[in-house]
Amino acid sequence: ELTELQLEEGTVTAFERRSYGQELALCQRYFYKSYSQATAIGAVTTEGALYGTVQAANNYFSLSSGFPVSMRNTPTVINYSTINGAVNQMSFDGANRAALPISAGISGVSIRVNNVASAANQFATVHLTATAEL
Repeated sequence: ELTELQLEEGTVTAFERRSYGQELALCQRYFYKSYSQATAIGAVTTEGALYGTVQAANNYFSLSSGFPVSMRNTPTVINYSTINGAVNQMSFDGANRAALPISAGISGVSIRVNNVASAANQFATVHLTATAEL
């Protein structure tokens, strides 16, 4: 039986205990999802989703989100419909619209619906994942 195992290069050091929050923040430098931690990617849910309301009729609409910690480099972002989990989709009042990340950086992302007429007061939701692996 092993307890308090910690592998390090170099000399022996005291065992470090990191809190759940510290460990999560370290992990989120490499991967982030808007879904709750226990929810699978692509699940049909609005819990944790980005929300927005179209203010005026136009052909473009964007939702933006900051990441909880800065990612290690510019991430690859994939967005998902909250209606059926479809990739590269955003939900508008219960219908999917094609949507893609337009601006991603280490601190956040914007996802946009392009060239699709949207009316004032439409409600939009979308989930995302961001990966900045080595």
